[in-house]
Amino acid sequence: MLAKKIRELRNEKGISQSSLANHLGLTQQAIAKWEKGIAEPDSVTLNKLASFFNVSVDFLLGRTNVRNSNNNTDEDFPDDVKVLMRSVSKLTDKQKEIVKRLVQEFINED
Repeated sequence: MLAKKIRELRNEKGISQSSLANHLGLTQQAIAKWEKGIAEPDSVTLNKLASFFNVSVDFLLGRTNVRNSNNNTDEDFPDDVKVLMRSVSKLTDKQKEIVKRLVQEFINED
C-alpha cells in the first residue's frame, strides 16, 4: 500500500523520483526501492513524505482515505456533499442558521 501511495502522490505532483529524492536528501534509488516495495522509509522520512505531499501518515500507510485530517479539501468528500457545501456557502447567515437547525432536526429524528 505504501509503495503505491508514494508512486501515486509523486505522479500527481508531476515530479520524478530524482526530484523527490533531492527534496528529501536521499538517492533516487531509495525512492525506487520504496515504490517497488523492496524497502520502506523510516519514521522520520515517512513524516517528511507526509508533509511534502500534504497528507497524513495514516493516508500514506493506507489506514484512511482522508488525505489530511487537519486540512480537508473538496476532493475528500462525496459529490453530493460537495454540492451541498457549495450551495450552503452562497446562503446568508440567517439562511445558514435555518439550514443548520433543519439538519439538527433530521439528525435527532434517528
